[in-house]
Amino acid sequence: MSSESILENPALFADKMYDLDELVEEYFEMVEKYPGECSNGCIKAHLFKILYKGLTEHTDLRTELGQSKTLEQMKEIAAKLKERRKDVPAEEKIGWYYRHWKGMGLDPKNEITHSFQPFDEQCA
Repeated sequence: MSSESILENPALFADKMYDLDELVEEYFEMVEKYPGECSNGCIKAHLFKILYKGLTEHTDLRTELGQSKTLEQMKEIAAKLKERRKDVPAEEKIGWYYRHWKGMGLDPKNEITHSFQPFDEQCA
């Protein structure tokens, strides 16, 4: 059940909400640290998932990412998106998994989708 959510938010099981734009920067650091482990096509696919909500709101950048060929181009696009979303709270940058909510009649703006309370406190 968590696999698709983890594609968007690799820090899903962390004890705090991480900014997806900052996670993308960390992702790029790992790609550069371990060259040859991931093709540009795979990197692009990961970026489309991690940055899903931002790319649906900034379709010009979605088009640019779709047309990008190099890691440098992808990094520039991610940096542009980060700049545009600098005032957006981290929890409002998540949205890829919400595409499933529509069929269930749920509204991500009105439903709480995350909690940082210890599990025992949530279930008490």
